[in-house]
Amino acid sequence: MEEEENSKKKYVISLMILFILIPGFYLTWFTWHLTAEKLSENALEQARLVAESINAKRLARLKGSSEDLGTQDYERIKQQLFQIRKAHSTCRFIYLMGQKKDGTIFFFLDSQPETSTDYAPPGLIYDEVSDEYLLTFKTGHQQTVGPVTDRWGTLVTSLVPLYYPGTRKMIAILGMDTEADDWTREIISQCMLPLGLTGFIVLLMLFIFMLHQSRARIRARTSRRPSWQQSLKKL
Repeated sequence: MEEEENSKKKYVISLMILFILIPGFYLTWFTWHLTAEKLSENALEQARLVAESINAKRLARLKGSSEDLGTQDYERIKQQLFQIRKAHSTCRFIYLMGQKKDGTIFFFLDSQPETSTDYAPPGLIYDEVSDEYLLTFKTGHQQTVGPVTDRWGTLVTSLVPLYYPGTRKMIAILGMDTEADDWTREIISQCMLPLGLTGFIVLLMLFIFMLHQSRARIRARTSRRPSWQQSLKKL
């Protein structure tokens, strides 16, 4: 009888834990996706602001080759991107890409100093371009994509097209990168609250159940032990 009662209690506590875990994991999943969406929107908004700050006329005069090196237009935009990247602690790279008539993607310039191992010189062909990047070149759709892995690492990138002044003809696409690890850490940190709360409630329920079981065993042992009054009667 006692074993049957214990089995029922274990079944009930298992159901209660299950009913806590299901909404707890759903809330964590929802927080993950909501945080990722907000990060994407914020990153894209920052990229838009950077794109709007670039002088399109200067950009339109660039050839996307080594001929740009040392020109006033190139150096001005280069310095601008360098300073913007320094001001954004989470930003890994900022760069401008163009597309040739044959579809080849190349770099106009980037925010890295020429001494950096990550430096992309003007005219460098981007062979590892992803389908998401190509979609932005094709449609002009602003978006945050990734994580995408290439020779520069695993990154999440916001892409914003830039156009010739007064037209809808695309000159280049601005890319603004964030390290995928930093991106994931930020999402995980936001998920710790619902995940931790779920775990705490489950552990609390298990503790209460184990405490109840312990007290029940003590009461059972006490009830089986003869009292001193009963011992005296036997005498």
